[in-house]
Amino acid sequence: MSSPNVNEEQGTAAPRLLQHIWSLIEEKKNTFCDLSDRIWATPEVNYTELKSSRAHLEILKAQGFRVTEGIAGLPTAMMGEAGAGGPVIAILGEYDALPGLSQQADVAQPIALEEGGNGHGCGHNMLGSAALLAATAVKDYLASQGLPGRVRFYGCPAEEGGAGKGFMVRAGVFDDVDIAICWHPGAFNCVKEPNSLACNEINYHFHGRASHASATPHLGRSALDAV
Repeated sequence: MSSPNVNEEQGTAAPRLLQHIWSLIEEKKNTFCDLSDRIWATPEVNYTELKSSRAHLEILKAQGFRVTEGIAGLPTAMMGEAGAGGPVIAILGEYDALPGLSQQADVAQPIALEEGGNGHGCGHNMLGSAALLAATAVKDYLASQGLPGRVRFYGCPAEEGGAGKGFMVRAGVFDDVDIAICWHPGAFNCVKEPNSLACNEINYHFHGRASHASATPHLGRSALDAV
């Protein structure tokens, strides 16, 4: 992606700030495009993202983040932090794939690399890499300006139906965060407050009580009736 044209003649700080941010992104974008390609090439479903999480960890460390692995008791979750003071700015990334979406890159029709294999849909191979690039750019900007603030990248496993963030919230890893930002690939670039569908995954367990069907049926309790 190329940086947008910014009118420096406006005489305001905003265009210069945008140009600075875009220059920081342009400097390092190849590293993160390569990360996205690596995630595409090794699709792993929820909670099994061992290679994908490791690839993000490598970049976090190389970019100078202070890294905490296995947060919330999840082996493929992580947090990288840079800077000092406040506010605490969290940028959330994901990297899990879906079963049955194996797909060759750069073609516009379904062509599986592996029949029935895993794959990334809707550009989800970029969800972690672009979020990490954003966190890196914010980190570099704060450092270049001598500004206070901590930027964090949270690697969130099991976005696809595994409720990874739910376990992270319950463990309190976001408790001191001032703002949390995530993103999704789309046809155009914007900030919006969309309405969307969501689901809660809940497991119910019904327990019955066995009894002799003819001698003591009144003592039985049918789990099927409860269902």
